[in-house]
Amino acid sequence: MTRTIPQVLILLVSLGCGSVCRTGEVCDRACPNGSDPVCAPNNLCVCTGHKQSNQLAQTTVCEPPDPGQLVITEVLIDGEPTEKEEFVEFVNTTARPISLDGVSLLSDRGGRIRKHILFGSGCLPSGSAIAVYADVDRWIYSPEIAERPVAATQSFGFSNQRDFHIILESGQRQTLDSVRGGIGDILPGISLGRETPDIASAFVPHNTLGNGTDSSPGGCPNGGTYHTDCRPVSGLDCRFPNRRDIIINEVLIDGRPDATEEFVEIHNRTTERINLAGLEILSNRGSELATRVKFKQGCIEKQGYLAVFADPNRWTWTPSSADSPEFILKRFGFPNTSNFTFVLQTPAGIEIDRISGSRRLIREGESIRRTFDGLNSKLVRHTHHSKSKTSAGLAP
Repeated sequence: MTRTIPQVLILLVSLGCGSVCRTGEVCDRACPNGSDPVCAPNNLCVCTGHKQSNQLAQTTVCEPPDPGQLVITEVLIDGEPTEKEEFVEFVNTTARPISLDGVSLLSDRGGRIRKHILFGSGCLPSGSAIAVYADVDRWIYSPEIAERPVAATQSFGFSNQRDFHIILESGQRQTLDSVRGGIGDILPGISLGRETPDIASAFVPHNTLGNGTDSSPGGCPNGGTYHTDCRPVSGLDCRFPNRRDIIINEVLIDGRPDATEEFVEIHNRTTERINLAGLEILSNRGSELATRVKFKQGCIEKQGYLAVFADPNRWTWTPSSADSPEFILKRFGFPNTSNFTFVLQTPAGIEIDRISGSRRLIREGESIRRTFDGLNSKLVRHTHHSKSKTSAGLAP
């Protein structure tokens, strides 16, 4: 679908015009010097930075969003010191630009659903986030976009004395995403956020996420950005991994004599140092996947190995890491009576690697590994090609 998007928005206007306003035509409105009144979708008359709007329009191809593609990721309902600090953040979670034409932000205020923002036109690039405030000059775009969307605002602000319901709606009045909560969920100056930009992710107090900050308008809770999959900002001289740059190479699921011997080994297949910051190792616990370790900082050397145990003093790096790794170790140990799954993923839930296998492979004191340090190799017991039963942190 082709959209016509003004390049620079100078002034946002009230919802609707008195007569039919065809997109791209000049309309009747008083605008600041150097800008012209131009018709936008949904019968909006807006002031743009164009001296001749019909000559400076630019064509961008973007498609309307489906539910779950434009996701509300953070809301601050009780701003401190005033409600001017209140905002809503939403993210384009798709791999393509999304059209904002007709998209609106609504909430329950005083027992009625009220429209706060109506977008007249614009495209939001893949992975981009917008944090919207009452003051449009404070809107945060991450990353910054050259062509800001056209939008109209009115009565922006949220009640903090009652249960809340915030809705993101398409131009066809289809709910794209929404967030509900009770008055007990509202904390002064502390936003509610999702750990990942996924509609299945629950909203929790922001200071329980990532870096523990009260809010992060336009960015991920851990200080990263959505367009970089929420990977934390790092000053280390190593790059973040692409899919399958690091693989889960070996796991010991049933330790002998006890669970303290159990480990997960990852292997850097590349000839570059790889940044582990933000990565998580998960494995099955019941019918769900549970995080076992979350890396906060650190690099794995080129073609290196790392074996992770419950005791950090037993972690085995080959070769040794040149940096001081930081991590959060959670409940570590693996069920040995069911089929198994291990996942290495980014903070945004993008999988770097995954292995799964039958419980029949599990044997006390013997690890399970790939037949060689590659991608498409099958999983076997360690003694399949070796006399030893494990090789934690080492090439077998």
